[in-house]
Amino acid sequence: MHAMHNLRGIDLNLLVVLDALVAEQHVSRAAERLNMSQSAVSHALARLRDLFDDPILIRRGPAMVATPRALDLAGPLRGALTEIERTVGAGRSAPFDPATARRTVRLGMSDYVAAVLAGDLMPRLRAAAPGIDVVMLTESRETVAEWVATGRLDLAVGVFDDLPPGVRASTLFDDPFVAAVDAANTAIPDPPDLGAYLALPHMMVTVSGRRFGTIDRALSDIGRARRIVATVPHFLVAPRMILGTDIVLTTSSLTFAHAGPAEGGLRLFEPPVPLPTTRITLIRAWRDEDDPLQAWLRGEIASLMAARRPIRPGGPRDAG
Repeated sequence: MHAMHNLRGIDLNLLVVLDALVAEQHVSRAAERLNMSQSAVSHALARLRDLFDDPILIRRGPAMVATPRALDLAGPLRGALTEIERTVGAGRSAPFDPATARRTVRLGMSDYVAAVLAGDLMPRLRAAAPGIDVVMLTESRETVAEWVATGRLDLAVGVFDDLPPGVRASTLFDDPFVAAVDAANTAIPDPPDLGAYLALPHMMVTVSGRRFGTIDRALSDIGRARRIVATVPHFLVAPRMILGTDIVLTTSSLTFAHAGPAEGGLRLFEPPVPLPTTRITLIRAWRDEDDPLQAWLRGEIASLMAARRPIRPGGPRDAG
């Protein structure tokens, strides 16, 4: 590897490009993020490969992915660049004003979380911070958490289990599980006991495709299991898909509050097995903890989520 101790021999602008390349894992998106031409970023990538004696990005199928070496560099590099930005701006920065802020913010959230927030978040941002552009991305919770760690995402809201190093979480909302069946299906007991509940076919919402989740763990703890006849990756689609069927859907309550209009209606009931609440958290990288724009945006999101109330079963209910 080339000697790295002499900073005078290194174009430090390359590190800004490296930060964008690892975050985006795509040359064109990195160029857009940096307001540079694609050819200029490609040239910088070639120089970075020579500098670090590493490919930085490699092709995997149709996509480009960062190498392990590049991912190892991502966290320390983003932290160093953040400190440089603060140092450069320390003597001239004014108090943060969302009305004059100019930036693109990348948020990670599922369709469920987006539906809960979107009705209020975008109007609030457009009114208070019209210069902030928002890009929303959806992936599995593990991938989203990794994107926050590497800087591809600024913030993410959702249900997260194990977080990578350097990522911090704050609880926004505890949402209970609720079960639902087609209200027109009189053959389903109201409400079903555990035996009747497990005799029904089940639908599971899973972005990752795994067919064993919180509900299945709770059932396994009491020596029981359910039959999952359908899995779907979108929370807001699932309630509509059980209409006209004998399928039961058990998921977080706010899914039913923001599922959109549906033909007929759903009957909601408490699942006949003890389940933990779904904890919705906001995650961000430790290095961005003091970023004034992020701190303001975190406060806006927390305020919106604090105003939400869980849905409680109470008989037939339209899915909208």
